[in-house]
Amino acid sequence: MQTGCDAIGLIGDAGQAILLLDCPEMSADALAVRLRSALQHGGVPASVAAAAKPRDGDSLNDLWAICEAELVTREAAARAAKPAEPEA
Repeated sequence: MQTGCDAIGLIGDAGQAILLLDCPEMSADALAVRLRSALQHGGVPASVAAAAKPRDGDSLNDLWAICEAELVTREAAARAAKPAEPEA
C-alpha cells in the first residue's frame, strides 16, 4: 500500500504514522478505511485515522489533533456500543 515517497514513523510509545505525500484527501481516507478493515480482519487491534492538508489544517500539529480527536471519538463510540458487563 505504500509508495516510494511515503514515510512511516513511530509516534509516541506505541503508535505509527504514515505520511502520504501528494496523496489526495479522498485517497488517504480510502486508505484509512482499507487499513482499518485489513487489520480488523487479521485480528490486529489497531486504530486508524486520517487527516489531510489543507482540509484539516496546515500544520503537523493541526493534522495530529484531528487524528487524535477522531481516534478518541471512535473509541468512545466503540465503548458505548458494547453491552454493559454485569457487576460481580
